[in-house]
Amino acid sequence: MAQRSQALWRILALLYGMTIAAFISGIVTLVGFIWMLVDIPWQLITGRNDLSEDSGPASLVSTTILWNTEMLIFSLTGGGPKRLVWLPGR
Repeated sequence: MAQRSQALWRILALLYGMTIAAFISGIVTLVGFIWMLVDIPWQLITGRNDLSEDSGPASLVSTTILWNTEMLIFSLTGGGPKRLVWLPGR
């Protein structure tokens, strides 16, 4: 019975990942792209890496993209986090 339950969760994860999670990831990726347009000139002008890597926007973008990727891995193969994760975060 556990295998049938996981199969149903994988179907739900696929539907959720292709709709709601994709929408959330798309918005966050757009924010990340805008952040990149600020960050790269800042790094070129100042020679410092103050705005990227550990910043809030960078963490949000990387966490969200990894979340959506893990959802897709779970729904297609049953691997990854081995469960449906509703929202990004660690």
